[in-house]
Amino acid sequence: MLERNIHMNDLLNPTQKNLLRITLRRFEENLLHAQAWLDGNEEKGALYLRKLTLPVKRRQQAETEIRAALDLIAKVSHDFDLPTESENSAALIRAEMSISWADLLDSRAGELKRSGAVHPELSDVLDPSIQGLARIALALTGIFSE
Repeated sequence: MLERNIHMNDLLNPTQKNLLRITLRRFEENLLHAQAWLDGNEEKGALYLRKLTLPVKRRQQAETEIRAALDLIAKVSHDFDLPTESENSAALIRAEMSISWADLLDSRAGELKRSGAVHPELSDVLDPSIQGLARIALALTGIFSE
């Protein structure tokens, strides 16, 4: 038991408090993503389909565990007076678009030579589409910077 005059918040120095907040935040984000999948979130693109297939019993178990974890995170956050941070998702989107832009440029025919011989006509067929996608990724980087 803690002495009556010691508060939970006094048990951590600022660095420890920040490390605890970051760890709990990452876990909380992962839990919320898992819950979204349990709630039926599905992603469908031209190149992939992502959905959760889980038997009903295991789905219920996961939901119970996630709820318990989220409740405990809320309690620990309150007990140690961990701050809630507000984030603008634009920064995350901007970073992802910037990475995509660089990756797209590395997918042009000339860059693919690093992985083996390239067909002489590949540049004419592939590069205009890749350049177009890279231009869009760069434009989105700028849009989400404003």
